[in-house]
This record gives sequence, C-alpha cells and structure tokens, in this order.
Amino acid sequence: HPCFFLSVHLSQKDYGYSPANIHFIGHSLGAHAAGEAGRRKPGIGRITGLDPAGPLFQYTPNKVRLDPSDAEFVDVIHTHAGHLFFDFGKFSHKSQHIHKGISESDQPSVILHISAPGILQTCGHLDFYPNGGKKMPGCKQLRVPPTARDINDLMRAYRSIGCGHKRSLRYYAESITTPNGFLGYQCETYRDFILVSIRYMFMKWVRLSLLPSFS
Repeated sequence: HPCFFLSVHLSQKDYGYSPANIHFIGHSLGAHAAGEAGRRKPGIGRITGLDPAGPLFQYTPNKVRLDPSDAEFVDVIHTHAGHLFFDFGKFSHKSQHIHKGISESDQPSVILHISAPGILQTCGHLDFYPNGGKKMPGCKQLRVPPTARDINDLMRAYRSIGCGHKRSLRYYAESITTPNGFLGYQCETYRDFILVSIRYMFMKWVRLSLLPSFS
C-alpha cells in the first residue's frame, strides 16, 4: 500500500529510522496491506494485524496475505473469524417467492453461508483468539430479517456485524493501557483451548463455591 511505503521512506529520509524500528498496525484489509508492504520492503520490525480480512484471503498463499515472513515479528488478534450462516427463515404470504398452491409451512428456510469478515487461520508468529476469536461478548448475533428480498437487504444486514470485527482495535488498545495485560494460556490446538477454558471455569466455580455465603 502506498501509505506504508511512503511512511517507511519518510522515516528513513527525514529521521534516519531503520526499517527494523518501524511498527505497522493494520485492521481488516489494512493488515494484509501492511503485510504486502513488509514483503516488498524487507526488514520491517513488527506488524500487528487486527482481525485481518477473511473473504478472498482465507487459506490463500502467503504471498497474497499477511504472514510471518512479512516482518521480524508479526502478531495478530482475531475477533470475528470463521463463517456466517444467514437464516432468512420462511417468506411471508405476500412474498413473490411463495408459489401458488404451496403453503407457507411447506417452504424451506433459506440459509446463506458466507465468510465472516475476519480470517480464521494463523497469520503471524503469535495469533491471539480472544473468546475463541469468533463471537465477541456484547455483540449481537447477526439476523437477516425475513423481509429481505435482494442483495441490498443482505448487505445492510452484513454491515451490522462490524461490532465483533472492530473489537480487535479495542483489545489492542486495552493491551497497551492495562499494565497487567490479559490472562492467557498457550494452546497448540483449538481443542486444547476449549479444554483449558472449561478447566478454568470449573476452578473459578470451585473457588466461588468455597467462599462463605451470608444471608
């Protein structure tokens, strides 16, 4: 991306900065743009990807997306990865999709499967998946209204998923402003993560159960 290249050029020319002292931070598509800049300008010190874009980048070759070779250190926060299933439900009587002679109860639910805005696969030396990296607390689950009729209605509903996608920015800011940081466990697989989460919740429940109660 021209902005990244220009920032490197000006940093070197005006301030004498080495590329090793430069830290790129990119959100969504910007994370991959930062990776492309790092690929074309070797020696960048660090790239932070905040929920890198998933559509058209998921499971693609390293050369077209953010990957560990783009900088000396690449860290990534995933907050809205995976896949989305849009349930349109059954259309109403007035819908043009209800053919004559077929009752509404006989109409199948319309399910549309598309990629979530964030990428699921690992992209850096360290990849963080807060709360599993797919659904964020406080963000509403996407629901497409049964009155949706065309792609414009779908896109309006799709834009409402920005809550989880933008949560990566808040997590990153919190990691800087919070002295003690976040509690985390290193896990080799997602299954291990689930087992650690269950164990942690169980121990928390045990500790709470052992506390005296007063009425």
